[in-house]
Amino acid sequence: MIRLSDNVLMVNDMAGLVSRLRRRIPGFASVGVLTDRNVEETVIEQTGLLQKISSSAHMSVVKPGEASKSLTVVEQLSQEWLEAGMDRNSLIINIGGGVVSDLGGFAASIFKRGIRFINIPTTLLSMIDASVGGKTGVNLGGAKNQIGTFSRADEVIIWTGFLKWLPSRELKSGFAECLKHAFLQGGEALRLVNHGLPADPATLASLVEASVKFKDSVVNADLYEIGQRKILNFGHTVGHAFESASLLANAEPWLHGEAVAAGMLVALRLSVRVAGLSPDFAAKWEEFILNNFSIPKTCGMTSMSLMQFLRYDKKNVGNSLRFVLLKEPGMPLFDQEIAAESVREEVELVLSLLS
Repeated sequence: MIRLSDNVLMVNDMAGLVSRLRRRIPGFASVGVLTDRNVEETVIEQTGLLQKISSSAHMSVVKPGEASKSLTVVEQLSQEWLEAGMDRNSLIINIGGGVVSDLGGFAASIFKRGIRFINIPTTLLSMIDASVGGKTGVNLGGAKNQIGTFSRADEVIIWTGFLKWLPSRELKSGFAECLKHAFLQGGEALRLVNHGLPADPATLASLVEASVKFKDSVVNADLYEIGQRKILNFGHTVGHAFESASLLANAEPWLHGEAVAAGMLVALRLSVRVAGLSPDFAAKWEEFILNNFSIPKTCGMTSMSLMQFLRYDKKNVGNSLRFVLLKEPGMPLFDQEIAAESVREEVELVLSLLS
């Protein structure tokens, strides 16, 4: 077992995961487990994880995908937990990807004015991003994460063995957040991702460890995102707009990492235009993103529709669009105000690359 931070652990195998959970459960009046249908049918059923943890735990299963991140589902979960007799001394264990940790963490943070929860991430994205850092939330209509809380998990327990069940598309989605962290750090971090998504499990586990340590260092310095933590939104401003637009399209919605990869294409171009980033650096990594991430077709998205979603970005101040940009690798700038027309022009160019 490796302690990556005060509340994040990495275990070597399933036995280590089960042992850690069994140590945490005693003392709670009741235990609830939240997962989605995909994780239930693969990971949980094939490993017998629930029986190994607690045969008396109340199980809640939601549909996979962003549609479950809604106030309606939060209300349904709260009603389930109430009827199951859960109280202020109950524990929720979220087992799944980013949707499950966002949803479960938010529901736990408001049920009975807040009960404790543990995250067990099963995807690369949730291991390095969604399950760590203390952000929870649900969507509002088509707008991403508009309702939420800052509420840290009691513990995040990472076992990279879960990744063997993950489809290639999901792995690539998570790798987008690894790339984002590398841009923010520069130097050796960029060299670690230079050859793309690692095929070797040990190398991938090392990448997870490095990413979590970086994110945790940023979060611990600014838990409530007043200042420096905002750098973690690199690629997310337009990325969330791509993701929201895809949820309304008549096609399969984009994964979060796919949208972030597209958002980073825009952020790199804006960084050249506004922050003085080297055009050669931006061009090299633009090609890398296009070659390493299977970003879906844009499904009729337009710069106008994406600009509408940008209005909902939580970094905005009044009508002012604020971005995270790179002056150079390892030197991010946050709260960079950019004229809407400049953003629209770069969005149009990226749309043409992805069409």
